[in-house]
Amino acid sequence: MAPLLIGSASYFGTAVVLLIAYTACIAIHRVFLSPLAKFPGPKLAALSTWYEFYHDVVQPGKFTTHIQDLHRRYGPIIRISPTELHIDDPSYFDSLYTRAGRRDKYDFMAGRFGFSTDSFSTSPHELHRIRRKALSPFFAASKIVEFESVIKTKVDDLCRKLAASADGEVVKLDRAFVALTTDTITQYAFGESYDHLDSPGFEKTLYEAFRTIHSVGALGQQFPSVFKILNALPLWFVKATQPEIMPIVTLRQSMRARIAEIRAGGNGTETKTDHANIFNEVIHSDLPDSEKTDTRLGDEAQLMVAAGLITTSWALAVAAFHFASKPDIPARLRKELAAAGWPSGWQKLEKLPFLNACPELQRYFVAFGKGSRQCLGINLALAELHITIAQVFARFDFELFETEESDVRMAHAWLAPYPKLDSKGVRVRLREYVI
Repeated sequence: MAPLLIGSASYFGTAVVLLIAYTACIAIHRVFLSPLAKFPGPKLAALSTWYEFYHDVVQPGKFTTHIQDLHRRYGPIIRISPTELHIDDPSYFDSLYTRAGRRDKYDFMAGRFGFSTDSFSTSPHELHRIRRKALSPFFAASKIVEFESVIKTKVDDLCRKLAASADGEVVKLDRAFVALTTDTITQYAFGESYDHLDSPGFEKTLYEAFRTIHSVGALGQQFPSVFKILNALPLWFVKATQPEIMPIVTLRQSMRARIAEIRAGGNGTETKTDHANIFNEVIHSDLPDSEKTDTRLGDEAQLMVAAGLITTSWALAVAAFHFASKPDIPARLRKELAAAGWPSGWQKLEKLPFLNACPELQRYFVAFGKGSRQCLGINLALAELHITIAQVFARFDFELFETEESDVRMAHAWLAPYPKLDSKGVRVRLREYVI
């Protein structure tokens, strides 16, 4: 028995030594021998992705601001992980993000939400091109002009609800914008709206669901198995033990169910709408059947809804804060709209000098990305922004209620910007009904 124990201990000791040697070799290569070793940056960042884990998960959503601190310390080109550089030079952006050439997405970034079948998460260049091509026609400027009447109707619905609150009621304006953008994108995607604008106090929105998904996404990026485990858990178990992550599990299932319903013709949207129904048309397109399964299109639907509501509503919430806190801004807007004859169309509104903001800075405006993976929804987002700002802030004056700049300042950068976690949002009282 004794020789057996000695032999086992010897094997274990050898395994430990080999593991230490292997780890040391990886560390030496990453820090001193890697092609990226010549670039400045923290040695811990070069050594392991645990550095990013700390600043993005332990310090939730803080890695983006930490990178800016690193640039101030190390310069315009820095190493932020064993395999990544970060460049703080706007003039270089167009050199990297171009439509020419092949662009496979970095797998580490693609796996942020646990699935890779939506176009945003697709790594291979050619497969991404096929998936994007199926959706691109719906977001062309001409198609958005056709859809513009729906956007105006949704904005009018919002304005009517705001007008009913003109008696001093406190309104969660940021949630109102989430409801607006949700109803707009779901109407376009599925042929029927979620009707969140009808929710009392705009309480029924997808904001909390996507904030949970985006925050857990930082963990999922480091540990891709997280989402696989979540998707495998029974709903009753998740609800009983971790109710805060229920939105992650239920949203994906509801999107797949929505696709299945459209496929079966259960919602009848192909006959009751006078605009394109994106997923009804994609289901009946010439895409290969493997690209039209409920699972894949459900993932695509979740991406589309997320992209269509969080970012645009955040921009509107930030605008709301500044319109409400600086009375000269709505006054300038009304003056310019009146001089132009109160245009309501997106393409006319975007030509107005005040709404066009600072055209000389457009080359540095990359909120939608650039190149072959630029955000598909840029035209829809711009149409929503222009029409909503022109209608809502020309028709109403708002007074901020217990809201400060920190409520619209990015404190956590996940896939989208989020303010401090204890923020109550942009709350206002309707001070004057102008029109």
